[in-house]
Amino acid sequence: MFNFKNTEEILPFLKLQVPDYWITHYVFDKTTKESSKELGKSTLDLILINVVLAFCFFYARQKSDSEMLTRLLEAYQSLRAENNENYSVF
Repeated sequence: MFNFKNTEEILPFLKLQVPDYWITHYVFDKTTKESSKELGKSTLDLILINVVLAFCFFYARQKSDSEMLTRLLEAYQSLRAENNENYSVF
C-alpha cells in the first residue's frame, strides 16, 4: 500500500464484500429488501484522507522518504476536501 502512484490504486483495499446474508438483512432474523452494502465515494474519500493517507504520511516522515511525501501531497490534492459544515460540536 505504501508504493501507490495514485489514490485509485488504494481503493481496491477498501472495497469490502459482505456475506450474502447481509444483502437482505440489517439485523438478524429480519429480512429486508435487497440492497447494496458498499461504501460510497465520499466515505471512501474520508477514509483515505483521515486514515490511510494520514498513516502513510506518518510512516514516510518516520522513514524520511521524501519521494513518498511528494506522492502523498499529490494524493491529498487529488481528493475533494471534507465537508464539515453539517457537523456541530454543540
